[in-house]
Amino acid sequence: MVRLERQYMNILNKFFTVLLLILTCTVDVYPFQDMTAGLQLRERFEIWNGYNKKAYGDDSIDPGGKERGSSSDTALIQRIIFGIGGENRYLAWKAYLYDSRSWGTSLDTKDFVKNPDSSQEHVMDPYEDYLEPYEFYVKFKGIGTDQSFLMLGRQIIGYGDNRIFGPGAVTNSVGWIWDAARYSLRGRENFLDIWYGETKDQDPDSFSMFERHPFHGVGIYGHWHASDYITMEPFFAWKRGRYFNNGKKENSYYFGARFYRRDRNGLAYDITMSKRMGYYIKKDGPNIDIDAQGYAIKVGWFFKNAPFSPELLLARIYASGDSDDNDMESNTFARPFGTTDGGFYGIMDLVSWSNMIDNQVDLYLDIWPGYRLRLCYHDFHLDKKNDKWAYFGYGIENNRYDHVGNEIDIVLTGKPYKWLDIMLFYGHFRAGNFVTKNDIAQNNADRAVLQLVFHFNTIKLP
Repeated sequence: MVRLERQYMNILNKFFTVLLLILTCTVDVYPFQDMTAGLQLRERFEIWNGYNKKAYGDDSIDPGGKERGSSSDTALIQRIIFGIGGENRYLAWKAYLYDSRSWGTSLDTKDFVKNPDSSQEHVMDPYEDYLEPYEFYVKFKGIGTDQSFLMLGRQIIGYGDNRIFGPGAVTNSVGWIWDAARYSLRGRENFLDIWYGETKDQDPDSFSMFERHPFHGVGIYGHWHASDYITMEPFFAWKRGRYFNNGKKENSYYFGARFYRRDRNGLAYDITMSKRMGYYIKKDGPNIDIDAQGYAIKVGWFFKNAPFSPELLLARIYASGDSDDNDMESNTFARPFGTTDGGFYGIMDLVSWSNMIDNQVDLYLDIWPGYRLRLCYHDFHLDKKNDKWAYFGYGIENNRYDHVGNEIDIVLTGKPYKWLDIMLFYGHFRAGNFVTKNDIAQNNADRAVLQLVFHFNTIKLP
């Protein structure tokens, strides 16, 4: 570990030496006309009943049979993002930090350790991540076209609806933060981005730039506005684990596209289709091939001239599962580097995009200027009964049931002031036969959240 830290220190020192030299030379010739400081503070109060992030049920028993925390959590979580940046005609840079903390939750860092007590140990804590670089990059402008750029350093990468590439920032710690080199070729409203990088861990007790990064990979994402009726966003991803998780290391490839139309009056649709291929490298034995697919199809209508300007959407979200765990092929779909939280698959975060079917009805209402109400119903099933309930990892031998449960969400968002966003939501989950008949648990579950976000992102410095 000491040797590894020294290697990262050397790489980091070289990078920032070059970065400082570039900034110094550029400022001498082209001073930064715009220097800004930013601050975002998020305070969130949560109530959990009947489950937590590691276990479902009143007894809080995880898939390994171990008790994990409490099923009746009341927690306060906080995240602050702050820093400074500068920009001139040829260059832009940011130096932002973030800090996420929690009080009252029954889970702690040890509950989120991957590969414990081994040389492969690392932490992915969704609640706490102490004082880490958030955006720490330099951007070279006008490379190729006036709008194009090259960005080097720590950065947030997200596109479209964040389903394929997105930060995953709704919980508390940010799920995907990249140390990357990214080039963006842009012209008017169209673009093509390509990058290589590594993703940071979420260990609150270590500085991520000096720790092993869980994944590295390549991403390509395009955006082409073909007409008023269709916008297309093709994508490709290569994702490789840096070390073994549970005896196997991921090496997967994704390709697909998103097609959508978002008109504020009339037909709306949003379709994402993705194919996953590649293999798992095993410590012992031959590799396991990957062949899986997932899609998300939403179709609906905006009623702009009706009271409350309603938007009604019907959706079917699908991710393939694996019917045979003993063959040499994995058919379980898993996202590349996309967001899983925040209402994609229910606001309660009980289901992820893997071995699942989500039949969904969404209704949005503009109930007051600046305030929006979302009412949502989810009908969750497993794609393959012999595969796991992916979010928690519960798997039942000879399982005969596929209905995971039904969820109802009520979400209110608003902006009473330009510097304040509020969100209030309540979710109720009714457990299905897969949960109750297999005796995972006999209870339903609830979650309620009140969130306030204070943001001051355009403070100009003298």
